[in-house]
Amino acid sequence: MERQLKNIKTLALILSPAIIYVIIQFVSQYLFFVGINIYETFNNSGGNKFLEIAKRSISILNRNIMIPTIIAAIITYLVLVRKNKSISLKKMLKKLNHKDYLLLIIIGMATILTGNIFTDLITGNNQQIVETSMSMSRIPLELIGTATFIPAIEEIVFRGLIYENMKKKFKIQYALFGSAVAFGIFHFDLRQCLNAMVLGIVSVVIYETFGNLKASIIVHSSANVTSLILNYICSVNGSVKELIFSDLGQIIIMGASTMTLVLLIARTVKIKGVTGIIKLFN
Repeated sequence: MERQLKNIKTLALILSPAIIYVIIQFVSQYLFFVGINIYETFNNSGGNKFLEIAKRSISILNRNIMIPTIIAAIITYLVLVRKNKSISLKKMLKKLNHKDYLLLIIIGMATILTGNIFTDLITGNNQQIVETSMSMSRIPLELIGTATFIPAIEEIVFRGLIYENMKKKFKIQYALFGSAVAFGIFHFDLRQCLNAMVLGIVSVVIYETFGNLKASIIVHSSANVTSLILNYICSVNGSVKELIFSDLGQIIIMGASTMTLVLLIARTVKIKGVTGIIKLFN
């Protein structure tokens, strides 16, 4: 019993960075929506130039939930990383060969496509990937957030902190799948959870292979941007959406992306060596 309690406490401590990140996100979004509600309350009582300016500003913010998400990422970095002497980002973020960038970008694209189809097979619903329309005005901010701030902080939290700490306490296989499950649960949605778990496993493999957090950040960023572009294209072009979500389209995408993913990871291991990968299965 004491050993179980000790393991629970250890696991809670390991997962604490993700818990802190979730809390910061919740508070940022809550304050964001409180601000909108306060504005609407004042707006109903009469208008003036100040409120008109505020109205235009809040209207922009209201269409871009990415703003509090980016703020949460920055705050999380300041709280968890900047003054934490046990974390060395210089060691985690090493230089990459220029040829590796294209390789990692393609791996990210293949990962998200594979994850989407895998999720469809599990949930049995292939019409929910694109849940909301994506207007052109949202693209720049969404792109900034999904390509930079979000993948950077999530890789630091889930691979740089949680995975590394799990690896110190448990077998490396448990750390791999445990951190991937934690990453999936963090998304609080069944579809996103399954997709994130696939991305989490691939990110750990890439991180171990390259010995570099920058590599997994690039894969994560590529996956996010690919998903964003796919959502936008499907929201403005119904025929493309029908083609992608048809049975034939899913079979082709799954086959091509899975093959690409396997071949690219194999090539990465061949180029960088197998030491990091062998550890994952010992």
